[in-house]
Amino acid sequence: NSTFPAAETAACRALIDLALREDLGEMGDLTTLAFIAAEQRGSASFVARGPGVLAGLPAARLVFQTFDAALEFAPLLADGTL
Repeated sequence: NSTFPAAETAACRALIDLALREDLGEMGDLTTLAFIAAEQRGSASFVARGPGVLAGLPAARLVFQTFDAALEFAPLLADGTL
């Protein structure tokens, strides 16, 4: 379970807020609002298409928690795994 220190968490949250304001603006994602019911739930899997190092799990966790604090985030590998 990898986490950021407090200063890195604050910096990452600021970047998330900036990105969301740029991408969603004041109205949110209009396509999602029009076609997906608020109570609808989904799931996602991230799969690498080639070899590499897994990096960014603390940032990914913060992004997902920004949308829903109750969201389940269950990485199958540790940050830094080859």
